[in-house]
Amino acid sequence: MDMNIALPAELVERAVRDKINAAIASQLGDPSVMIQKLVGAALSQKVAASGKVSSSGYDNKHEFLELIMGNFVRDAAKEALVEFLEDNKSKIKDAVKKEVAKSPSKMAKLFMDGITASMTSRFLTKIDINFELKD
Repeated sequence: MDMNIALPAELVERAVRDKINAAIASQLGDPSVMIQKLVGAALSQKVAASGKVSSSGYDNKHEFLELIMGNFVRDAAKEALVEFLEDNKSKIKDAVKKEVAKSPSKMAKLFMDGITASMTSRFLTKIDINFELKD
């Protein structure tokens, strides 16, 4: 005895899709645990200095979280230092003037030693010295 039952294709597709979704969901487990694992993996992913995964494993030396946090701290420190230096610019300027005035020959020697060292370098040396006239 052969029994053929004709079921609509939509009904069969929906039932199969529901079974597949249920099987996937049961394998994944608790979504919050899965999300936590995925986030942890993404944050500990080894990346290049650019923050992106390089095709060369050699470049992927930094953990993403470490790199981002380090860059953020360095940027904040730079802003704080720039702000401090800007706030104290006139004091720094006065201190530099006093130091130069203490020993002009020492400053001239340092200047000439720097020029001499750069002239003996195998790289092309370009020296540009400008003086401003005070009104």
